[in-house]
Amino acid sequence: IVLPDLKILIESNKKANIILNQCENENIKLILMEDNYFPKRLLRLDDCPLLLFVKGNYRLLNPLYSVAIIGTREPSNNGYILGKKISKFFIVTVLT
Repeated sequence: IVLPDLKILIESNKKANIILNQCENENIKLILMEDNYFPKRLLRLDDCPLLLFVKGNYRLLNPLYSVAIIGTREPSNNGYILGKKISKFFIVTVLT
């Protein structure tokens, strides 16, 4: 086993603490894959993330039914409008 240089470990620890402090300040919870609230469906993936950053009610991560709307970080104007319409449709007609 090759261990990283001590300088790299110290720098990585500083960066991790900065991230943890930011999460705490913004009420973001870290959910590890071993936690009860970690989404069971994600555990089935070959490349399952080791942790999730969750803002909001983390107890809702394992619903009986769920809907996902997946898009791009930089949608076109039409894509943005359509995404809003689809989201509203699911909220109003399906989830209520």
